[in-house]
Amino acid sequence: MKNTSLCYIEHDGKFLMMYRNKKENDENEGKYIGLGGKFLENESPYECVCREVYEEAELKLINPVYRGVVTFVSDSWESQQMHLFYADRFFGSPCECDEGELMWVDKDKIFDLPLWEGDKIFLELMLSPIPFFSLKLEYKGDELVGAFLDGKPIDKTTPKTPILVSACLLGVCCRYDGKSNENERIKALRDKYDLIPFCPEQLGGLTTPRLPSEILNEKVVMKDGRDVTGEYQKGANEALGIARIFGARAAILKENSPSCGTRQIHSGKFDGELTDGMGICAKTLKDNGIFVVSENEAELYFK
Repeated sequence: MKNTSLCYIEHDGKFLMMYRNKKENDENEGKYIGLGGKFLENESPYECVCREVYEEAELKLINPVYRGVVTFVSDSWESQQMHLFYADRFFGSPCECDEGELMWVDKDKIFDLPLWEGDKIFLELMLSPIPFFSLKLEYKGDELVGAFLDGKPIDKTTPKTPILVSACLLGVCCRYDGKSNENERIKALRDKYDLIPFCPEQLGGLTTPRLPSEILNEKVVMKDGRDVTGEYQKGANEALGIARIFGARAAILKENSPSCGTRQIHSGKFDGELTDGMGICAKTLKDNGIFVVSENEAELYFK
């Protein structure tokens, strides 16, 4: 199995793409891809991508971001492990390349180009805020026959990135008072993402409706003083299990909640005041590598 590095370079809302039309016996002929190539002896993925981008375009990358590893299995070409990078800082201007034509393409038109089907999957992942990922793509000839994200099979034809979402934001009446926090902007993300609703309080065994709870001295207490920290932590652990089952690497959570607050929570005095802090579930997810944002920030990351 050969090792390669590939980089997608962004500038002013455009990506630098190479149309592969100059190299003989090129497995990528007629396709648009990023810049990169095979490892030299003893090279690291980072060293390889910096060298290849300079050789192909005379650009010196500044701190490219390592986004994931893509394993290709094919019945026509040698299997490879590709190390995927993203960069938006560099020195220089693109030069002529003897492997293909270099061109800047509007970011929102990338998927209109002739791309490998598997490339569409890892580009979606790279453009999302999901942390480092492992993707396996299986081909028969030019046909993509299998795709596996972090070891789990995904829909190779219309892949949607799975995201955990506080169920109340999707209209589920699971708030402490039996109501919801339905958010049409979050619901609209269903067109592009696989939204997975969950409620940590219910997963932890609490009823709906229930007395309001707040965090005080690192414990979750109900308004009547009952300590429900155990129930909240159980719900957080169950939510983490759901994320792992579905392969979700990101979550959109209800701000200010003792479970789901990502930046602020209630003061613990039941006086309506807010303080900086994270809810039990938000912290558990974050500590285990899940990217968490509130409903107020979602549109910045999920478009």
